[in-house]
Amino acid sequence: MNNKSLQKFTDLEKLLSQKKITPDNIINADKNLLAELTEYLNDVLNNGTGEKKDEVLAKADSIIPKDYKNEIWQHNHVNIIHSINKLIQVHNRLPTITDISEHVNLSRQTVTKHLKEFSTKEIFQTEIDKYHIMLYSLMDKLYIDGVQNKNVKAIRMYFEILTYKTKHLSQTPTNNYIQINNTKIDNLTIQNLSDSAKNEIMSIINKNVNTE
Repeated sequence: MNNKSLQKFTDLEKLLSQKKITPDNIINADKNLLAELTEYLNDVLNNGTGEKKDEVLAKADSIIPKDYKNEIWQHNHVNIIHSINKLIQVHNRLPTITDISEHVNLSRQTVTKHLKEFSTKEIFQTEIDKYHIMLYSLMDKLYIDGVQNKNVKAIRMYFEILTYKTKHLSQTPTNNYIQINNTKIDNLTIQNLSDSAKNEIMSIINKNVNTE
């Protein structure tokens, strides 16, 4: 029993000593090793801190499902936002990266990367969509408060939000190019054409467009 346990520990230790844990490692591993690896990863991800957690995430990146990565991102996001709000109240200033890192037990690298890449992440749009949905609920409450309680401020805010929504949230983006079959042609493409090519295109268009 002890020898078997020692062998499994050795297998796990050997796997963790690799620079990267690959999908092939998982395919070739037996059930017991997979169970131990899963338990180890869950323990580090749930209880690990700082650079140790970063090291494990980097090592196991290719075997961690995208949905679980999103959960990690969301968990970090909530903690970082809460930390910023809390530290502002305590220190009456914006916290430094080190302040946030120490407060949420994440590495400085993770905090910095999260803040820099926040608006470029696909999941960022999901977060924005949540606020868009909440906006409708807010407008309902402002309208009811304004009408039932004759609250002028609520009515004013309702129309300000409605105006903003009409201008910014309901606009349909326009494409600054034309597409012919699978070819997209924008202003830059046309500007880079030679004069003879431009004249040839204009000639083709004039021949095929009915003009009065």
